[in-house]
Amino acid sequence: VNDLAVGAESDNGSYHPSAKNPGAVHIVFMNTDGSVKSTVEIDNTTTNGPNLDINDFFGRSVANIGDLDGDGVNELAVGAPFDRTRDQGAVHILFMNTDGSIKSSVENDSGTSNHCTSNTYDYLGASIAGIGDLDGDGVNDIAAGATHDDNGGTNRGAVRIMFMNTDASVKSCVEINSSTTNGPDLNSSDFFGVSVANIGDLDDDGVNDLAVGAKGDNAEPAGANRGAVHIMFMNTDASVKSTVEINTATPNGPALANTDIFGYGVTEIGDLDGNCVNDLAVGAPQD
Repeated sequence: VNDLAVGAESDNGSYHPSAKNPGAVHIVFMNTDGSVKSTVEIDNTTTNGPNLDINDFFGRSVANIGDLDGDGVNELAVGAPFDRTRDQGAVHILFMNTDGSIKSSVENDSGTSNHCTSNTYDYLGASIAGIGDLDGDGVNDIAAGATHDDNGGTNRGAVRIMFMNTDASVKSCVEINSSTTNGPDLNSSDFFGVSVANIGDLDDDGVNDLAVGAKGDNAEPAGANRGAVHIMFMNTDASVKSTVEINTATPNGPALANTDIFGYGVTEIGDLDGNCVNDLAVGAPQD
């Protein structure tokens, strides 16, 4: 029976009951009828777990990234977007045991070798997705959103592709932002990267593609925060082949109103209608 990992970003861990918000992730072992067999909490007190501080908001995002170290157990990537002194953000890789305990954990942030540079208030880890083995080296890679990245303008946002090693160190990092060739067309306060999903190989070129939410996109009318999702056709080196934006003006697309913030969450749901093309579910929490 498949199990769940659920973030609780305002969990107080060992600081309980004071509201200090280091955050937590709960491993929920499931039964086939949807009832819960048992639960394990991962927080700042967990043996071999993440090193967390006040207001890290660990658990804002969480993703299954597959078996990174080859021991037969899937690993987790967990975002802590307020981590670091000036909220640059971080991604924690948790090497898991089958009972939900932690074998070891590695923090990747602006100080990590080969990592993309994070600046003040970038909020790396606002979203995370396992994207499979993008570069074909046999190790699964990760996409992480940095919603307040300021490349090209205030809070335009970015997604960082982290090419991983089996020990959770970063081999290399590529940032996709408003300056990326063939990348998304962004404006200030788009918050691109609020969500990110591996949508499989949409164009059948052998490379997985990405869907990325931009909750503050003002496609029409200006200033409305209706939101958008950017479909990015990827190359194996994390360069972008092309991008398609889905917003309120898209033919056959969503009917949106002001401040719907469409794109706040996005996930691939497989081929729902049987036409051999993967489909998407997209959240608009202020609809």
